[in-house]
This record gives sequence, C-alpha cells and structure tokens, in this order.
Amino acid sequence: MARHFDINAHTAKRYRWQVRVGSVALGMERLNVVNEIPIDAERGWALAVQLERTLLAARQAARTTGDPGPLPALHALAHADPRALDPDTLDRDWGPAWRRFADVVRITHGRVPEDPRDFVAHAPLPAVDAYVDLVDDEVDPSWWSGRVFEQRRYLALRTRELSHLIDAAVSGDTAVLDRLEEVLPAGNSEALRRVRAGAITGKWSPDLYEDRGLWLLMLRLWSPARPISPNAGSFHSWAAFRRAYDLTLSRSYDAAWEQVSSFEALPRPATRLQKEVENLRAYLILVRNEDSEPMQQATEILRGIRDFKADSANYELVRRQSKRTMNERGSFENPYLVLGVEHGAQTAVWRRAWRRARVKSGNDIDQLSHVNEAKDRITAREQNGIEPMFLVPLYTETLTPYTQRAWMHLPRGPFPNSTRDSLPQAIDELRVEALLELIGTLSGRAR
Repeated sequence: MARHFDINAHTAKRYRWQVRVGSVALGMERLNVVNEIPIDAERGWALAVQLERTLLAARQAARTTGDPGPLPALHALAHADPRALDPDTLDRDWGPAWRRFADVVRITHGRVPEDPRDFVAHAPLPAVDAYVDLVDDEVDPSWWSGRVFEQRRYLALRTRELSHLIDAAVSGDTAVLDRLEEVLPAGNSEALRRVRAGAITGKWSPDLYEDRGLWLLMLRLWSPARPISPNAGSFHSWAAFRRAYDLTLSRSYDAAWEQVSSFEALPRPATRLQKEVENLRAYLILVRNEDSEPMQQATEILRGIRDFKADSANYELVRRQSKRTMNERGSFENPYLVLGVEHGAQTAVWRRAWRRARVKSGNDIDQLSHVNEAKDRITAREQNGIEPMFLVPLYTETLTPYTQRAWMHLPRGPFPNSTRDSLPQAIDELRVEALLELIGTLSGRAR
C-alpha cells in the first residue's frame, strides 16, 4: 500500500504538531485529512503509525469477512462533499463524534439529526444554525441552555423564541422578563430594564409612555393597590379602566366601583375609552344592586353610548329587563366574567376557569351555586345562542391597546443565519474529530 506522512513540528518546550495524512491509498479512495492538535513528538509519530495500521486491519477484515465494517465510515470521512454520502453509512454508530458528523451531513440532505436535543447542545454553532434553518421553530430553547451566553442569545434571535417572549411580555406576562432581558440586544435590554425600574414608583420616561405596546406590561409590573388617577395622562387613563376591568373579573365589585368613580361621568362620551368606562360604570351599578333605581341609572348611562350596534345591545337588554318584575328578571352578571375570563372565551378556557372556581369555592354553597349557574348559562349560549348577556368590554381591543412593538426595533420573525459561511469548516472539523475517534475505537478493538 502506497503511503506518505508529513509531520511538521514546531520546536518548543511542548510541540504543536500539524499532522497531515497526505496520500493513503485505500482501494479507489484517498483519505485526505488535515488537523492541528497539540501533541508531543512521540505521540505524533504514534498517531501516524496507528492510522496506517488501522487502515490495513480494516481492509483485511473486510476482505476476510465480506463485511465492509468501518471502511464505509473511513471512506465517508475522506469525502470532500458530504452530500454524496450513503444514508446507510450515516446510520452506523461509530461513536459520539461520528454521530455529530453524521447529523450535520443529514441536515445537508434535509434530514433531522438522530438526537436533536444532543445535537443542539453540543454541535458547532454553524451546524446548529443549519438545523434551525431546516426546522424553523421546532427547536426547544432548553436544548441550548448549556451553551455560552453569546450563543444562547444568538440562537434565541435565530429561532422564534424571541418573538414568543416579546408576545408574552406585551400580553402582561412578567414571568418571561428575566429570559427576555437576557436574549435581547443591548439597547433593547436597557429599555426593558427601564420599564421594570419605573414600576417601583409607577412613573416612566415619556418615550416609554408613548409606546402603547408596553402599557399592559407596565400595569402588570406596577400592580397598584390604590385607584389610579385617570387624569395623569393617556397611559394612566387606560390603566385606570383596565384595573377596574380586572377587579371586575375577580368579582371585587366595590374596588372596581371605586376605580371607575375616579373618572368623571360623561353623559355623551366621545372616545372609545370613555364609552368603555361608562359601560363598565353601568354594569357595576347593576351587579352591585339590581333594584329599580340602579336600573334607571344604568339605562340613562347606556342611552348616551348607543350610537352603534355593539353599544346599543346593552341598553336594549337593560331596557327589556326593566319592564319585568324582579322574579322574572335574569342576572345582569356576565357569566364569563363571573368565571374570571373574557367574554366569549373558548370552551376549553372557560371550562378550565370553571373548574378552578369550583375548587376555590370550597364549602361555600352559595358561591358554588353561583359558579355552576355561570357554567350553565355559557353552555346554553353555546348550544342555542339565545342567552342575552351584558357585554363588557364593548370592544376587546380596548383591553390591549398596543398596535405595534416599536420599542423593540426588531424585524418580525427569526434573524437571518450569519454563520452559513462557516459551515464547511465546521463540517471538516467534525470530520477530523470523528476520524480520530474512529481510529482510537478500532485500535482498541485490535488490541
């Protein structure tokens, strides 16, 4: 067998060797591997001899048994184009390094790794990047939790994790903020820190007030125990309404009424938010006391906001109920709100809330009956659609005022792949690592 080894040493206390296996004839193939590794002179010569013996033994074994054994793997490691590899060869297991190398080649074939979790955790970043391009948002963020910080941040930007975190944050989920602050670019992380700091006093800088995409998050972080003054600005006006609505969802009607009372009563509200406040004012009047006088007050309030169909439905409902006797009237309480969910919530959502409310009721028979009545009313509405309900809010958009996420200054969707040009080098490094591992494995078997 023709063979040639060039081993170039740099003289020092310890030698850094570049081991070059230049031309080792292997049937019709040639094995071309270049790898720079820190080894001493003795080990460098030993590696060259070990490679020669491994190839000879593998070829002899293949001739004797008729089983190619590791020869296809050795051939695969010699290929310059990984796309040409036989899938059957990739499925053989010759050790962890071989598996990672084979997984990268699978990705170039449009196939997923055998163990995606291990691959994302340990493969070179360009290889993981290629996998992200292949599967889009199927990558679990926990898979790369053990990588260095900069790589974790980059992969969060590359996948849809960042978009999911932003969506959760602007929806008021404060539990995601630590992770969001970690993966955001520096400028955006600073904005998020300012949002969190402002919640201590309930005061933020003008640029944060201007971004409605932050309003719900700011309110959730603030969570004031006392009524919010609606006269302090646009944010505070919305936050006062939203706080009253949230208190209504928890059936804290007296506290909700105290918050609504902070707004000036307007006989002819002009803006959507003003209409929502007056509509909620009428609802609280009715659910706190359903005798004749409150019904007249609620009717007068609702008369001032019946310009459109959605606005007039509540007025017509109260007007019809006012003509009935006390025993004939149904409850004005919206059953969805009784269960603590938004009006019209999906069946799975309100049923989950109903089960929680039942547990929370404990031994309170009256409360349990009230919760079950709400469940029966929603069920009847879903089955026949004729159950009249007081609508709060009139427009669901009022609850979530954001129309954009300007504070992020980020493109929608994942960031582009910035390591694509490094993928061939990463594949070659894995190829060399797999070759050295395979040589060691086969040499151990020979002994």
